[in-house]
Amino acid sequence: MGDLNSETQRFREAARAWFGGLTALAILVIALRIIGTYGFYFPPNFDRGFLQARQAYFWSSLYGMGFYLHIIGAPLALISGLPQFSRLLLRWSPQFHHCLGRIYAISVLLAAAPGGFIMGFRSFAGNPALFCFTLMSLLVSAFTLLAWRDALRRKFQSHRRWMIRSYLMMVSAVLLRLTAKEGALTMTAPGVSLPLQASHPKLYWAVGNCLTGEVNSPQNSFRNSYALAWMKNGVRQYIGAVQPTWYELNWNMADWFLKQDGRWTFGESLFLLRQWSQFVLAENVAQGQDRRGTEYTDGIFVLYGD
Repeated sequence: MGDLNSETQRFREAARAWFGGLTALAILVIALRIIGTYGFYFPPNFDRGFLQARQAYFWSSLYGMGFYLHIIGAPLALISGLPQFSRLLLRWSPQFHHCLGRIYAISVLLAAAPGGFIMGFRSFAGNPALFCFTLMSLLVSAFTLLAWRDALRRKFQSHRRWMIRSYLMMVSAVLLRLTAKEGALTMTAPGVSLPLQASHPKLYWAVGNCLTGEVNSPQNSFRNSYALAWMKNGVRQYIGAVQPTWYELNWNMADWFLKQDGRWTFGESLFLLRQWSQFVLAENVAQGQDRRGTEYTDGIFVLYGD
C-alpha cells in the first residue's frame, strides 16, 4: 500500500509539472505574440489590426497613452511573473525572485492596470466592457499591492496567495484567447445595429485571434475544430481560417460588416474583403510583410455555413 501511495504521489507531481509547463508555455506564447504585433503599433497603424477605426480619438484623448501603457506593461508582467511560482528559483536566487517581483508589480501598477482602465472607456462593446475593464484593473491592482505589503512584512504564505490571485487576473486575457462562449455577434461599432434575419441567429467572427478551423484533418472533432464546434452550437455562419495564421487581415471585415450599418451580409462582407485584398496586391499597395501576410491570409479565410 505504501508503494502504491508513493507511486500515486509521484504521478500527481508529474501531472502537475506537465500541466504547469503547458500553462506556462501558453502564457509565454501569448505574451510573445502580443510583442510580435508591435510592428503595427510603433508607429500606430490605423488601417488594420486592433487600432482600426480608432484614429479619431487615439491622440486627442488619453486612449493612446493607455494603449501603450497596456501593451508594454501587460507582456512584461506576464513574462516577469511566470517564474515567480517556481520554488526552485526562490531557493536558487532569492535576489532574482525579488527583482522579478518588483518588475511585475511596477508593470501591473504603473502600466498594465491603468492602461486597461483607460482603454475600457473606448471599448466598442460599451458599458459591459467598461465595467469589466474597471473591475479587473481594480482587482489586479489591489491584489498586487496586498502581495507587496505581505512580502515586506515577511508573511510569505499570504504573499504567495495574493500573488496567485494577482497573476490569475493578469492571465485572464490569455484565457479569453484560448476559450470562448456561445457563438454570437456580441460587438458592433458605436451606434450600429445589425438585425439578423434568422430564427436563432448566431455568428462567429474569429477576429483578432490566431484560430484554426481545419475541417479536413482526420484528427478533427467538435472539440478541436473551431468551425465544427461553433456549427454544433448553432452558429449559422462562421468566418475563420483553414490553416494557422499569424497575420490579422481578418480585422478588415470591420470595414464591410460593422461600419456599413448592415449594408452587407456576412458572406458579402467576406467577398468584399477578398476583392480588396486582390486590389492591394495587384496595385502593389501592400509591401514587405504586409504583402506576404495579405497573400497568405487571402487564401485561407473561408465562410462556413449557409
